[in-house]
Amino acid sequence: MGEDSWYRSLSQAADVTPLTCSYRLELPGHQGMLSGKAGDWFVRNQYGSMGIVAGDIFSETYDLVK
Repeated sequence: MGEDSWYRSLSQAADVTPLTCSYRLELPGHQGMLSGKAGDWFVRNQYGSMGIVAGDIFSETYDLVK
């Protein structure tokens, strides 16, 4: 826990990266903007969907895939 790796959400595996600073990302096709801060997690699922999850929520809802 707490390192770049593949993690599993409640229903699917996701590639996640912890944020070490504030981060903003415009989604493709002008679908909106993601933003997060240090301690949050950038999450990309196997289908390419992206999101940012707050650190406290991430630790409660994701388990490391071994």
